[in-house]
Amino acid sequence: HSVAQTGFPPYNIIQEGDFDYKIELALAGFKKEDISIEVDQQQLLIKSKLKDADEDIVELEYLHKGISARHFERSFTLAEHVFVQDAKMTDGILKVILERQLPEELKPRTIDISSDK
Repeated sequence: HSVAQTGFPPYNIIQEGDFDYKIELALAGFKKEDISIEVDQQQLLIKSKLKDADEDIVELEYLHKGISARHFERSFTLAEHVFVQDAKMTDGILKVILERQLPEELKPRTIDISSDK
């Protein structure tokens, strides 16, 4: 899949504590309306909704074009019991907040030792 090989957009995956994770994508030039975030089964898909030919862009004559507004798709496989809690766009960085929610039966528990009487 050629989009993934370009390395765009660059991203970080951060673990905060035992159950909280954050994915940060550098999306300079994108507005939150330009991005779609979808979860299907264990796949998190983040992609741009930019049109191929925007009339405003076509009329511009670029002397240098270093800011890319190209279409992208980036997918992440979520571990079992990991859910998307929130998504925020600040200063060109999209942050997707993830949380691991273990069902009660999978959480470690302490067994009380009773006296044999």
